[in-house]
Amino acid sequence: MEIPDDMPPVPQARGQRLGWNALPAHVAGEIDRALGDPIVTTTPIHGGFSPGIACIARTFGGQEFFVKAA
Repeated sequence: MEIPDDMPPVPQARGQRLGWNALPAHVAGEIDRALGDPIVTTTPIHGGFSPGIACIARTFGGQEFFVKAA
C-alpha cells in the first residue's frame, strides 16, 4: 500500500490526536459509505497514546458511532 502524497505529517505519540479535518476526503467518504449515512458532526476523544483520529461521529440520521483512524 502506498502512502498518499496528501497525507498530513503524523505527530509523535503523546496523547495529542489529529482532528477529523486531517482525515483524507476519500477515507471520510468510505466511512460515510460504510455507515450508510453521512457524518455531520464529530466530537473528539482526547488522550491515549496514538496520534490517530478518535471521535464520536453523529450521522445525518442521528446515529452515533465511535470512529478511530490511524
